[in-house]
Amino acid sequence: MCTFMQYSKRATGAFALSWAFVSLVGVPAQAQTPTIPATYALPSSAGDTTKPGFIWRFHQVNGGQNNSLAFTESQLAGLEGNNIADPAAQGVALAPGVAPNPVTAPITFEISTVINVDKVAGSHGNFTPDDQMPGIDPAATFTDNLAAEVLTYLDLPAGTNTIGVNSDDGFRMTIGEPNHGDHFAAVNVGQFDAGRAAADTIFSFVVPQAGIYATRLIWENGGGDANIEWFSVQPDGVTEILVNDSSTAGYIKAYRAVTSAGRSYASVFLPAPGDNAVSPDAPVNIVLVDGPKPIVPATVQLILDGATVNATVTKTNNQTTISYKPASLWVSASTHAGRLVYSDNGSPPQTATNDWSFTVITYRNVILPQPIYFEGFENVTLGGIPAGWTATNATDSIDVSPNPQIDINDAKSDSYMDWVVIDRNQVFYNGDPSNPTPVWEEGDPDGRVTHIAPGQIENGKLLTANELMVGKFMFAESDERSGNQVQVIFTSNYDLTGKSNIWVSYHSSYVQNQDAIASVEYSIDDGANWLPVVYMLQCCIDGQDAEADVHRFPDGTVDAVTTLQDFVDGGAAYGLNYGAFIGAPVTQALAPYIEGRVNDNTLESHRVEIYPLPMAANQSKVKLRFMQAGTGSWYWGVDNLGLYSIPPVSSQPIQMTHSRSGADLAINWTGGQGPFTLQRRADLNAATVWQDVGGTISGNTVTVNNAFTGLQGFYRIKGQ
Repeated sequence: MCTFMQYSKRATGAFALSWAFVSLVGVPAQAQTPTIPATYALPSSAGDTTKPGFIWRFHQVNGGQNNSLAFTESQLAGLEGNNIADPAAQGVALAPGVAPNPVTAPITFEISTVINVDKVAGSHGNFTPDDQMPGIDPAATFTDNLAAEVLTYLDLPAGTNTIGVNSDDGFRMTIGEPNHGDHFAAVNVGQFDAGRAAADTIFSFVVPQAGIYATRLIWENGGGDANIEWFSVQPDGVTEILVNDSSTAGYIKAYRAVTSAGRSYASVFLPAPGDNAVSPDAPVNIVLVDGPKPIVPATVQLILDGATVNATVTKTNNQTTISYKPASLWVSASTHAGRLVYSDNGSPPQTATNDWSFTVITYRNVILPQPIYFEGFENVTLGGIPAGWTATNATDSIDVSPNPQIDINDAKSDSYMDWVVIDRNQVFYNGDPSNPTPVWEEGDPDGRVTHIAPGQIENGKLLTANELMVGKFMFAESDERSGNQVQVIFTSNYDLTGKSNIWVSYHSSYVQNQDAIASVEYSIDDGANWLPVVYMLQCCIDGQDAEADVHRFPDGTVDAVTTLQDFVDGGAAYGLNYGAFIGAPVTQALAPYIEGRVNDNTLESHRVEIYPLPMAANQSKVKLRFMQAGTGSWYWGVDNLGLYSIPPVSSQPIQMTHSRSGADLAINWTGGQGPFTLQRRADLNAATVWQDVGGTISGNTVTVNNAFTGLQGFYRIKGQ
């Protein structure tokens, strides 16, 4: 049977989306107190008293840790690059670790005492001083992008248990069966899924039966200070005791091992059950570890959204690896149901069935046609600007001996008083080779060319950080400088005579600061008057400011005049307010163009930007103006700048027709806005998720082979 459905989205803008979603960033994992199944308990006698404490598995990568637990799981699974952590950095561990094998694997240490560690043995959290974190040399010049997995068996009393984690940045605690490394059956009892300074998260869970429980704690740190401490909260609600602190009465015992036999379990399970921030291109990666009887690879079945998929299954020693890569990206904000089935070689065989679900992040696919004009900066001389462009500044020179006056390898030189074209390798240089003091930090931890926000998709391709700032790009530096930084650059005029529906798109590597403003404006009269594109300012109240830069009326709408006629936290000494830096007149009409960005977030604004230029159509003298101003206020990189003619989204719904040829189905349609995707689901139950069939479709026709024999179901065409 084949049944057909028509699907369309009406929109007035070129990239309007109708997806709904719920954000859980920074929200505790459980809205209600979870209960741990009694079957997860081992007898208290199962704890190996010769091995108290914790297994500490540590990982560090060069690329940016984006302060998400989804990235942390992927990093610990070896999917985010080689592990550059130091196995010789023993810290509080019983002994040094061993170099990772393979090079992407975590380094394993053993800690017999407590989890109260800091990457530089500092004094953060509730229990100070902190122990030195194993795997990181406190004297190292690059100590960011960290992830750790703490594995242990906790001896928990029956009843409500209250636990606390003080962390910088995020963490997750799970209790599973029968192994502390199990990623599937574990119950999520508490987490913080975002960046933060050292702070507590307190949570409770119910243990119906006293005993030993396999427990896993993961932790991540993107940059800056880094610590984690793990403690219990006593019934009085006040007293806190570090887990396994044998010097304090009432402590929870922790063991690195147990004496009882184990069962098969999943040491890697990605996307993780319940994950609501899955990357659009995320593969399914699962590693099963044998129990007393080995798992038989031929029995493994991976089912996604009701359909068995052709997963790759391999076995090495006692580990069975299951991997599957969808043919196309997961749909934005879509939720998917999975089932994993496998059996061992017992007599009779024991079969396990594991159901889980995950949700993809909300993203947009920026569809760009051939540009009318494009500047990728690859043909521009390093240290210069494109021919016909002009730059001006009100920046303080901070050049002092021995720094040369003009040196693009030195961010403190006068080269960086203006916008300047550099190569992405520039940000890895440590200034003058004869000067041991670095200018930019090793490994680019601030993310100038190594960070990208999740879900940056351009013409159907998910971009990496290497594809955001590509080769040469236009750059304004402020972070490595002191004093006032005001930089403005003007493009040459673009002749858009005969062109309509004009949009500007560019790759942006930007970080907002609490006293900074950055903007893009355009002119249609050779710069005599300026029109708004975007104004970026600090969005929100945070630990540095009690007042946001973006002011709002009581109904939540932006008060453009107050915003731009004010400095909340000072600013560059040029005029008296943020409006002094822009070209357009300050009126309430600018409100729709003011975008709040998060202070000091080195990920959020590393993305593909696209904005309409409604007054530029059929104009012969269109010019762009990029401006950045602040004081020690991070940076802004711009690449792949283009002007495009993008027709508005069709208001006509998709109209489908179909025909049969043997076992095949041919679908044709009119209307809608491409690119188009064919989707299928087995039934019309609300819980059944639509799945992409193949990749992006070219044109307005598609053939489904064997639709009437092996792929019966419901089909639809999805447009933008």
